[in-house]
Amino acid sequence: MKTLIRTACLLIVSCLALSQSVSAEDKKIGILVFDGVLTSDITAPLEVFGVASRQSWFSDYTPVVIAVKDTDSITTEEGLMLKTDSWIGANPEVDVLIVPSSYDMDPLLDDPKLISYIRHTAESAEWMASNCSGSFLLGEAGILDGKKPPPGRAAKLTFRMLTQRWTFSSTAMW
Repeated sequence: MKTLIRTACLLIVSCLALSQSVSAEDKKIGILVFDGVLTSDITAPLEVFGVASRQSWFSDYTPVVIAVKDTDSITTEEGLMLKTDSWIGANPEVDVLIVPSSYDMDPLLDDPKLISYIRHTAESAEWMASNCSGSFLLGEAGILDGKKPPPGRAAKLTFRMLTQRWTFSSTAMW
């Protein structure tokens, strides 16, 4: 599983590096965090982007840990305590936003500040990414309207129960 996560994150970093036609000066990669977030959803991107930001070809990118609540730290589902750099109430501007998952997304889906922050960030971010049930937050913010989510039996069933606005693709990756 670790290898799969690292490979996926490396693929994201590679796509970023290859797709940028403009200077990447002071680019920020925002990673949302909250109590109960799944540890691997946070530590894998932090590791990959943290190591990559020390390389000359990616040195202008900085990972930023953004809390959903006004707090200096959060505790993951597995008990790891993480310090935060900012929170959504400060409206940190990022060029990339990574939306992680948890086993209980309901409180997050019912958080109007979070949904508004995601929607507002999507207007200016170069790209948005989610892992697993983090995509529900993108959907709640209206970002997935008309998009084709990647395949996954559980995701397809849940998306169909939530809305009929999305179609499903066996090949989409976004």
